[in-house]
Amino acid sequence: MLLGIAAIASFNDSRKDGFDGSDVVVSYVLLCSTLVLEICALLWLADWRFVTSRIQPEMQRTVAQFNLIGFATRRRWPTMVVMRIAALFRCKKYVNQHWYLGHLSSTPIIIEFIGKDLKSRWVDDLTNAAAYRRFNDRRGQWTLRRERCYQELGWSVTELPFDEAVLVWHIATDIYLDCNNGIENPPATADERAAVKCSREISNYMMYLLLFQPDMLMPGTRQSLFAVACREIKHALRDQRQRLDERGVARWISENPNAAQPGDHLAAARRLAEAMMQMNDAGRMLKVISGVWVEMICYSASRCRGFLHAKSLGAGGEFLTVVWLLLHRMGMEVLADKLQKPEIPRHVQILP
Repeated sequence: MLLGIAAIASFNDSRKDGFDGSDVVVSYVLLCSTLVLEICALLWLADWRFVTSRIQPEMQRTVAQFNLIGFATRRRWPTMVVMRIAALFRCKKYVNQHWYLGHLSSTPIIIEFIGKDLKSRWVDDLTNAAAYRRFNDRRGQWTLRRERCYQELGWSVTELPFDEAVLVWHIATDIYLDCNNGIENPPATADERAAVKCSREISNYMMYLLLFQPDMLMPGTRQSLFAVACREIKHALRDQRQRLDERGVARWISENPNAAQPGDHLAAARRLAEAMMQMNDAGRMLKVISGVWVEMICYSASRCRGFLHAKSLGAGGEFLTVVWLLLHRMGMEVLADKLQKPEIPRHVQILP
Protein backbone atom coordinates (compact mmCIF):
# COMPACT_ATOMS: atom_id res chain seq x y z
CA MET A 1 0.00 0.00 0.00
CA LEU A 2 2.83 2.39 0.84
CA LEU A 3 4.42 1.70 -2.52
CA GLY A 4 1.16 2.61 -4.22
CA ILE A 5 0.96 5.91 -2.35
CA ALA A 6 4.60 6.64 -3.17
CA ALA A 7 4.01 5.88 -6.84
CA ILE A 8 1.04 8.26 -7.02
CA ALA A 9 2.96 11.00 -5.20
CA SER A 10 5.98 10.57 -7.43
CA PHE A 11 3.88 10.66 -10.58
CA ASN A 12 2.02 13.73 -9.33
CA ASP A 13 5.27 15.65 -8.72
CA SER A 14 6.88 14.65 -12.00
CA ARG A 15 6.89 16.91 -15.04
CA LYS A 16 4.27 16.01 -17.60
CA ASP A 17 5.18 18.42 -20.36
CA GLY A 18 4.81 16.85 -23.77
CA PHE A 19 2.47 14.08 -22.61
CA ASP A 20 -1.04 13.81 -23.91
CA GLY A 21 -3.68 14.77 -21.35
CA SER A 22 -5.68 11.57 -21.82
CA ASP A 23 -2.58 9.47 -21.16
CA VAL A 24 -2.01 11.30 -17.90
CA VAL A 25 -5.61 10.71 -16.81
CA VAL A 26 -5.38 7.01 -17.63
CA SER A 27 -2.16 6.74 -15.62
CA TYR A 28 -3.83 8.35 -12.60
CA VAL A 29 -6.78 5.97 -12.91
CA LEU A 30 -4.54 2.91 -13.05
CA LEU A 31 -2.41 4.00 -10.09
CA CYS A 32 -5.42 4.88 -7.95
CA SER A 33 -7.20 1.65 -8.86
CA THR A 34 -4.15 -0.35 -7.82
CA LEU A 35 -4.06 1.48 -4.49
CA VAL A 36 -7.76 0.80 -3.89
CA LEU A 37 -7.28 -2.91 -4.59
CA GLU A 38 -4.39 -3.10 -2.15
CA ILE A 39 -6.41 -1.35 0.56
CA CYS A 40 -9.35 -3.72 0.01
CA ALA A 41 -7.04 -6.73 0.24
CA LEU A 42 -5.61 -5.50 3.54
CA LEU A 43 -9.06 -4.87 5.00
CA TRP A 44 -10.22 -8.31 3.86
CA LEU A 45 -7.26 -10.06 5.48
CA ALA A 46 -7.49 -7.99 8.64
CA ASP A 47 -11.12 -8.90 9.26
CA TRP A 48 -10.48 -12.66 9.24
CA ARG A 49 -13.39 -13.36 11.57
CA PHE A 50 -15.79 -11.99 8.97
CA VAL A 51 -14.31 -14.25 6.32
CA THR A 52 -14.33 -17.48 8.29
CA SER A 53 -17.53 -17.10 10.25
CA ARG A 54 -19.83 -15.48 7.72
CA ILE A 55 -18.73 -15.98 4.15
CA GLN A 56 -17.57 -19.59 4.11
CA PRO A 57 -20.38 -21.22 6.10
CA GLU A 58 -22.98 -19.35 4.06
CA MET A 59 -21.43 -20.56 0.82
CA GLN A 60 -21.26 -24.12 2.12
CA ARG A 61 -24.98 -24.05 2.96
CA THR A 62 -25.88 -22.79 -0.50
CA VAL A 63 -27.24 -24.95 -3.30
CA ALA A 64 -26.99 -23.34 -6.74
CA GLN A 65 -30.16 -23.39 -8.82
CA PHE A 66 -30.56 -23.12 -12.58
CA ASN A 67 -33.77 -24.07 -14.35
CA LEU A 68 -33.65 -24.68 -18.09
CA ILE A 69 -37.31 -23.94 -18.84
CA GLY A 70 -37.18 -20.84 -16.65
CA PHE A 71 -34.08 -19.64 -18.46
CA ALA A 72 -35.58 -20.26 -21.88
CA THR A 73 -38.79 -18.49 -20.83
CA ARG A 74 -37.02 -15.38 -19.59
CA ARG A 75 -34.73 -15.44 -22.57
CA ARG A 76 -37.74 -15.34 -24.88
CA TRP A 77 -39.32 -12.50 -22.89
CA PRO A 78 -36.25 -10.93 -21.25
CA THR A 79 -35.85 -8.10 -18.79
CA MET A 80 -35.34 -5.49 -21.46
CA VAL A 81 -33.33 -2.92 -19.50
CA VAL A 82 -30.83 -5.49 -18.25
CA MET A 83 -30.45 -7.13 -21.64
CA ARG A 84 -29.99 -3.79 -23.41
CA ILE A 85 -27.21 -2.84 -21.03
CA ALA A 86 -25.62 -6.28 -21.48
CA ALA A 87 -25.86 -5.98 -25.26
CA LEU A 88 -24.21 -2.57 -25.07
CA PHE A 89 -21.18 -4.08 -23.34
CA ARG A 90 -21.26 -7.19 -25.57
CA CYS A 91 -21.76 -9.60 -22.69
CA LYS A 92 -25.38 -10.52 -23.28
CA LYS A 93 -24.74 -14.28 -23.28
CA TYR A 94 -22.80 -14.16 -20.00
CA VAL A 95 -25.38 -11.98 -18.26
CA ASN A 96 -28.23 -14.03 -19.69
CA GLN A 97 -26.89 -17.13 -17.97
CA HIS A 98 -25.72 -15.68 -14.65
CA TRP A 99 -28.68 -13.33 -14.20
CA TYR A 100 -30.99 -16.33 -13.79
CA LEU A 101 -28.65 -18.29 -11.51
CA GLY A 102 -30.09 -18.62 -8.02
CA HIS A 103 -28.93 -19.96 -4.66
CA LEU A 104 -30.92 -21.63 -1.89
CA SER A 105 -29.72 -22.24 1.66
CA SER A 106 -31.15 -25.74 1.85
CA THR A 107 -28.07 -27.96 2.09
CA PRO A 108 -29.03 -29.50 5.48
CA ILE A 109 -32.54 -30.33 4.25
CA ILE A 110 -31.38 -32.04 1.06
CA ILE A 111 -28.54 -33.87 2.81
CA GLU A 112 -30.98 -35.21 5.40
CA PHE A 113 -33.30 -36.29 2.59
CA ILE A 114 -30.48 -38.06 0.72
CA GLY A 115 -29.18 -39.73 3.88
CA LYS A 116 -32.63 -40.99 4.78
CA ASP A 117 -33.11 -42.39 1.29
CA LEU A 118 -29.74 -44.17 1.33
CA LYS A 119 -30.35 -45.71 4.75
CA SER A 120 -33.69 -47.09 3.60
CA ARG A 121 -31.92 -48.86 0.73
CA TRP A 122 -29.37 -50.49 3.01
CA VAL A 123 -32.06 -52.60 4.65
CA ASP A 124 -33.50 -53.91 1.39
CA ASP A 125 -30.65 -54.05 -1.09
CA LEU A 126 -27.16 -54.04 0.43
CA THR A 127 -27.03 -57.61 1.67
CA ASN A 128 -23.62 -58.62 0.25
CA ALA A 129 -20.55 -57.28 -1.56
CA ALA A 130 -22.05 -57.85 -5.00
CA ALA A 131 -25.17 -55.88 -4.08
CA TYR A 132 -22.97 -53.11 -2.68
CA ARG A 133 -21.14 -52.75 -6.00
CA ARG A 134 -24.36 -52.88 -7.98
CA PHE A 135 -25.81 -50.12 -5.86
CA ASN A 136 -22.87 -47.78 -6.46
CA ASP A 137 -23.18 -48.21 -10.23
CA ARG A 138 -26.84 -47.28 -10.42
CA ARG A 139 -28.23 -43.92 -11.48
CA GLY A 140 -31.96 -44.51 -11.15
CA GLN A 141 -32.38 -48.21 -11.90
CA TRP A 142 -32.83 -49.22 -8.26
CA THR A 143 -35.71 -46.79 -7.71
CA LEU A 144 -37.46 -47.77 -10.93
CA ARG A 145 -37.23 -51.47 -10.06
CA ARG A 146 -38.41 -50.85 -6.50
CA GLU A 147 -41.46 -48.92 -7.69
CA ARG A 148 -42.14 -51.48 -10.46
CA CYS A 149 -41.93 -49.03 -13.34
CA TYR A 150 -38.61 -50.04 -14.86
CA GLN A 151 -40.27 -51.37 -17.98
CA GLU A 152 -41.95 -48.03 -18.70
CA LEU A 153 -39.20 -45.63 -17.57
CA GLY A 154 -36.00 -47.67 -17.54
CA TRP A 155 -34.92 -46.48 -21.00
CA SER A 156 -34.38 -42.97 -19.61
CA VAL A 157 -31.55 -44.07 -17.32
CA THR A 158 -30.02 -46.98 -19.23
CA GLU A 159 -30.23 -46.04 -22.91
CA LEU A 160 -29.09 -42.43 -22.57
CA PRO A 161 -25.63 -41.11 -21.66
CA PHE A 162 -25.55 -39.68 -18.16
CA ASP A 163 -25.47 -36.02 -19.22
CA GLU A 164 -28.44 -36.54 -21.55
CA ALA A 165 -30.29 -38.45 -18.83
CA VAL A 166 -29.82 -35.50 -16.47
CA LEU A 167 -31.15 -33.11 -19.11
CA VAL A 168 -34.16 -35.27 -20.00
CA TRP A 169 -35.10 -35.93 -16.37
CA HIS A 170 -34.70 -32.23 -15.55
CA ILE A 171 -37.22 -31.20 -18.22
CA ALA A 172 -39.55 -34.13 -17.48
CA THR A 173 -39.54 -33.32 -13.75
CA ASP A 174 -40.65 -29.75 -14.45
CA ILE A 175 -43.34 -30.89 -16.89
CA TYR A 176 -44.74 -33.49 -14.51
CA LEU A 177 -44.70 -31.33 -11.37
CA ASP A 178 -45.97 -28.20 -13.12
CA CYS A 179 -48.81 -30.08 -14.77
CA ASN A 180 -49.64 -31.47 -11.29
CA ASN A 181 -51.39 -34.61 -12.56
CA GLY A 182 -53.20 -35.22 -9.31
CA ILE A 183 -50.53 -33.81 -7.01
CA GLU A 184 -52.20 -31.55 -4.49
CA ASN A 185 -50.85 -28.03 -4.39
CA PRO A 186 -49.35 -27.91 -1.85
CA PRO A 187 -48.87 -31.67 -1.32
CA ALA A 188 -50.86 -33.10 1.56
CA THR A 189 -48.17 -34.88 3.60
CA ALA A 190 -44.79 -33.76 4.88
CA ASP A 191 -43.04 -36.55 2.96
CA GLU A 192 -44.65 -35.44 -0.30
CA ARG A 193 -43.71 -31.82 0.32
CA ALA A 194 -40.12 -32.85 1.03
CA ALA A 195 -40.06 -35.01 -2.11
CA VAL A 196 -41.30 -32.16 -4.33
CA LYS A 197 -38.95 -29.60 -2.80
CA CYS A 198 -35.83 -31.76 -2.84
CA SER A 199 -36.55 -33.17 -6.30
CA ARG A 200 -36.83 -29.70 -7.81
CA GLU A 201 -33.75 -28.41 -6.06
CA ILE A 202 -31.58 -31.40 -6.92
CA SER A 203 -32.83 -31.24 -10.51
CA ASN A 204 -31.99 -27.54 -10.79
CA TYR A 205 -28.62 -28.10 -9.16
CA MET A 206 -27.72 -30.87 -11.59
CA MET A 207 -28.61 -28.55 -14.47
CA TYR A 208 -26.35 -25.93 -12.90
CA LEU A 209 -23.52 -28.47 -12.87
CA LEU A 210 -24.12 -29.35 -16.52
CA LEU A 211 -23.83 -25.70 -17.56
CA PHE A 212 -21.32 -24.22 -15.11
CA GLN A 213 -19.38 -27.21 -13.71
CA PRO A 214 -19.56 -29.93 -16.39
CA ASP A 215 -16.38 -31.67 -15.24
CA MET A 216 -17.84 -32.12 -11.77
CA LEU A 217 -21.09 -33.54 -13.10
CA MET A 218 -19.21 -36.29 -14.92
CA PRO A 219 -15.90 -36.45 -16.82
CA GLY A 220 -16.68 -35.87 -20.47
CA THR A 221 -19.95 -34.03 -19.90
CA ARG A 222 -21.05 -32.15 -23.02
CA GLN A 223 -21.83 -28.58 -22.03
CA SER A 224 -23.23 -28.00 -25.52
CA LEU A 225 -26.33 -30.02 -24.59
CA PHE A 226 -27.62 -26.93 -22.81
CA ALA A 227 -27.50 -24.81 -25.96
CA VAL A 228 -29.14 -27.60 -27.96
CA ALA A 229 -31.98 -27.88 -25.45
CA CYS A 230 -32.49 -24.11 -25.46
CA ARG A 231 -32.87 -24.16 -29.23
CA GLU A 232 -35.37 -27.00 -28.97
CA ILE A 233 -37.49 -25.08 -26.46
CA LYS A 234 -37.27 -21.95 -28.60
CA HIS A 235 -38.45 -23.96 -31.60
CA ALA A 236 -41.29 -25.45 -29.54
CA LEU A 237 -42.52 -21.94 -28.66
CA ARG A 238 -42.20 -20.58 -32.19
CA ASP A 239 -45.99 -20.24 -32.64
CA GLN A 240 -46.69 -19.08 -29.10
CA ARG A 241 -47.31 -15.33 -28.97
CA GLN A 242 -48.72 -15.16 -25.48
CA ARG A 243 -46.30 -14.39 -22.67
CA LEU A 244 -46.07 -17.49 -20.47
CA ASP A 245 -44.42 -18.14 -17.14
CA GLU A 246 -42.37 -21.25 -16.39
CA ARG A 247 -45.39 -23.37 -15.49
CA GLY A 248 -47.21 -22.17 -18.59
CA VAL A 249 -44.30 -23.16 -20.83
CA ALA A 250 -44.12 -26.60 -19.20
CA ARG A 251 -47.84 -27.12 -19.78
CA TRP A 252 -47.57 -25.87 -23.36
CA ILE A 253 -44.84 -28.40 -24.09
CA SER A 254 -46.86 -31.17 -22.46
CA GLU A 255 -50.15 -30.37 -24.22
CA ASN A 256 -48.77 -29.85 -27.73
CA PRO A 257 -47.47 -33.04 -29.38
CA ASN A 258 -45.93 -31.02 -32.22
CA ALA A 259 -43.87 -28.91 -29.82
CA ALA A 260 -40.91 -31.29 -30.04
CA GLN A 261 -39.27 -32.90 -33.03
CA PRO A 262 -38.70 -36.69 -32.97
CA GLY A 263 -35.26 -37.49 -31.63
CA ASP A 264 -34.91 -34.24 -29.68
CA HIS A 265 -34.17 -34.14 -25.98
CA LEU A 266 -37.45 -32.30 -25.55
CA ALA A 267 -39.29 -35.17 -27.22
CA ALA A 268 -37.61 -37.66 -24.88
CA ALA A 269 -38.60 -35.52 -21.88
CA ARG A 270 -42.22 -35.36 -23.10
CA ARG A 271 -42.22 -39.12 -23.54
CA LEU A 272 -40.89 -39.60 -20.02
CA ALA A 273 -43.35 -37.15 -18.45
CA GLU A 274 -46.29 -38.68 -20.33
CA ALA A 275 -45.30 -42.15 -19.16
CA MET A 276 -45.33 -40.94 -15.56
CA MET A 277 -48.68 -39.20 -16.02
CA GLN A 278 -50.26 -42.33 -17.49
CA MET A 279 -49.57 -44.27 -14.30
CA ASN A 280 -52.10 -42.08 -12.44
CA ASP A 281 -50.39 -42.48 -9.08
CA ALA A 282 -49.02 -39.16 -7.85
CA GLY A 283 -47.59 -40.48 -4.59
CA ARG A 284 -45.76 -43.28 -6.34
CA MET A 285 -44.39 -40.93 -9.00
CA LEU A 286 -43.07 -38.55 -6.36
CA LYS A 287 -41.12 -41.46 -4.88
CA VAL A 288 -39.83 -42.32 -8.35
CA ILE A 289 -38.75 -38.77 -9.18
CA SER A 290 -37.09 -38.09 -5.84
CA GLY A 291 -35.42 -41.52 -5.78
CA VAL A 292 -34.01 -41.16 -9.28
CA TRP A 293 -32.58 -37.73 -8.48
CA VAL A 294 -30.98 -39.03 -5.29
CA GLU A 295 -29.34 -41.84 -7.25
CA MET A 296 -28.20 -39.45 -9.98
CA ILE A 297 -26.58 -36.93 -7.66
CA CYS A 298 -24.89 -39.73 -5.69
CA TYR A 299 -23.67 -41.28 -8.94
CA SER A 300 -22.28 -37.92 -10.04
CA ALA A 301 -20.63 -37.19 -6.68
CA SER A 302 -18.99 -40.62 -6.53
CA ARG A 303 -17.63 -40.28 -10.09
CA CYS A 304 -16.26 -36.76 -9.66
CA ARG A 305 -12.47 -36.58 -9.39
CA GLY A 306 -11.09 -35.75 -5.97
CA PHE A 307 -9.03 -32.77 -7.05
CA LEU A 308 -12.18 -31.08 -8.39
CA HIS A 309 -13.81 -31.45 -4.98
CA ALA A 310 -10.66 -29.99 -3.40
CA LYS A 311 -10.54 -27.20 -5.97
CA SER A 312 -14.14 -26.22 -5.26
CA LEU A 313 -13.28 -25.68 -1.59
CA GLY A 314 -11.17 -22.70 -2.63
CA ALA A 315 -14.38 -20.95 -3.68
CA GLY A 316 -16.39 -22.03 -0.65
CA GLY A 317 -17.22 -25.55 -1.78
CA GLU A 318 -19.85 -27.13 -4.00
CA PHE A 319 -22.92 -28.92 -2.74
CA LEU A 320 -21.75 -31.96 -4.71
CA THR A 321 -18.69 -32.09 -2.45
CA VAL A 322 -20.96 -32.27 0.59
CA VAL A 323 -22.78 -35.22 -1.02
CA TRP A 324 -19.41 -36.84 -1.77
CA LEU A 325 -18.37 -36.49 1.88
CA LEU A 326 -21.69 -37.97 2.97
CA LEU A 327 -21.18 -41.00 0.72
CA HIS A 328 -17.64 -41.47 1.98
CA ARG A 329 -18.79 -41.15 5.57
CA MET A 330 -21.52 -43.73 5.04
CA GLY A 331 -19.06 -46.19 3.52
CA MET A 332 -20.33 -45.90 -0.03
CA GLU A 333 -18.02 -46.29 -3.00
CA VAL A 334 -16.37 -43.15 -4.42
CA LEU A 335 -14.12 -42.83 -7.46
CA ALA A 336 -10.89 -43.77 -5.65
CA ASP A 337 -12.53 -46.89 -4.23
CA LYS A 338 -13.88 -47.85 -7.63
CA LEU A 339 -10.45 -47.55 -9.27
CA GLN A 340 -8.62 -49.39 -6.50
CA LYS A 341 -11.06 -52.22 -5.78
CA PRO A 342 -9.88 -55.77 -6.54
CA GLU A 343 -11.52 -58.00 -9.08
CA ILE A 344 -14.63 -59.87 -8.04
CA PRO A 345 -14.22 -63.65 -7.66
CA ARG A 346 -15.74 -65.65 -10.48
CA HIS A 347 -18.23 -67.42 -8.25
CA VAL A 348 -19.80 -64.06 -7.26
CA GLN A 349 -22.46 -63.04 -9.75
CA ILE A 350 -23.26 -59.36 -10.32
CA LEU A 351 -26.65 -58.74 -11.83
CA PRO A 352 -27.40 -55.66 -13.95
